Amino acid sequence: MAVAAKRFLDSLPQGKAEKATFRFADPERLNWHFIPRDRLGLPIKELTAEQRALAFGLISTGLGGGGYLKATTIMSLEQILLELEQGKGPLRDPERYFLTIFGTPLTHRIVEGRAVVAAAEKYKRVTQVGNLIHAGENYHRVVEIVRSRVLGTISKTRVWMAADRGGLGKPADCDPPAGCDYEFWLGPAPSRAFNPNRFTFNWRWFWDYGGAC
Repeated sequence: MAVAAKRFLDSLPQGKAEKATFRFADPERLNWHFIPRDRLGLPIKELTAEQRALAFGLISTGLGGGGYLKATTIMSLEQILLELEQGKGPLRDPERYFLTIFGTPLTHRIVEGRAVVAAAEKYKRVTQVGNLIHAGENYHRVVEIVRSRVLGTISKTRVWMAADRGGLGKPADCDPPAGCDYEFWLGPAPSRAFNPNRFTFNWRWFWDYGGAC
């Protein structure tokens, strides 16, 4: 997904790229609502055909095939709602959806990560990757409790997953989503036909990509 985000941003001129990107802590990240309203970001209607392909490729990479289909179907319903509401509802426009990227896409290759570390050491900066809520306040509090030794000496920890992931099913192999460079995505993993179960979230259940963890 980081690669897809970078490709999309690289396709934009400076002005559009600035509209599409925000700091991760920006309040706009929490500006969620189910009806159309003014918001910051880059609207789909301002994108060229090439930029749209990369934008929808990014969406597909993040949501997977089913999520992508649901999102684009919702967008297409705007025209129907426009006709049903006859101007009495909010402004309806299937292209009035905004794409925003919060923070900077993570490095994808080892050499890129090493370059970040080298730069941090050279310029004496403290850096961290805040993905998977590791930078959240709850983690800071846990560290404080452990270091305070109020729990005594900790010799064993147990971790479990409380969420019900359900079954994966057996979807058939198919073509990768538009905008996805599947061979690049596979990297050094064994070459095989594209399958939705081995893409986006579910890749982690397979030894080829995530150690089946």
